[in-house]
Amino acid sequence: MIIFALKISAFLRYDNEEHKFMLFFDKLWTKHRTFAQKYLISFTFTIKIIMLLSLDYLQFQSALRIKMTAGKQQVYDPVRKKYVALTPEELLRQLTLQYLLQYKEYPINRIRSEIGIQINGMPRRCDIVVFDQAIKPWLLVECKSPKIILNQGVMEQATRYNLTLAVPYMAITNGLHTYSCALDYAANSFRFLEDFPDKE
Repeated sequence: MIIFALKISAFLRYDNEEHKFMLFFDKLWTKHRTFAQKYLISFTFTIKIIMLLSLDYLQFQSALRIKMTAGKQQVYDPVRKKYVALTPEELLRQLTLQYLLQYKEYPINRIRSEIGIQINGMPRRCDIVVFDQAIKPWLLVECKSPKIILNQGVMEQATRYNLTLAVPYMAITNGLHTYSCALDYAANSFRFLEDFPDKE
């Protein structure tokens, strides 16, 4: 398996638009915890990272279905076909799913979210797994809170998950930054991509 030895945290930088994205999440998780429309339409955010990846997740915010149940916010997961607890990670997972479904046009029947796997006998869950036409794992996406830096530990976590899945493509994202790469097992190497891979 490919072992990553990246020190990617050194590349991270926060500009004005990234600050707005952090404000978006900070407002979301205040004591009032409200999804007021004013929070959702105040700006357009573009993710910028060093590998020329530029993704606009918040353009899909209007596609999110959010409701209150017993005083707690829930968001609808179109893959699992049910409402789930709204957390920063879940919010990002749902925005990423909408990006994959609407912009990349991945077939929804080939996507699974929160898929269970075993790592050294311990149960773990992958955020998003996309399958190819042969129903083999094709893309692994790990989503983190915007407050979590995409450092070596995050990449290593995704790599450990991939020991089970052996996907040809892998990505990690925290909304502010996204790294997407193609894996070459024969050469024991990888290359960064400018977006998530195009659908088959």
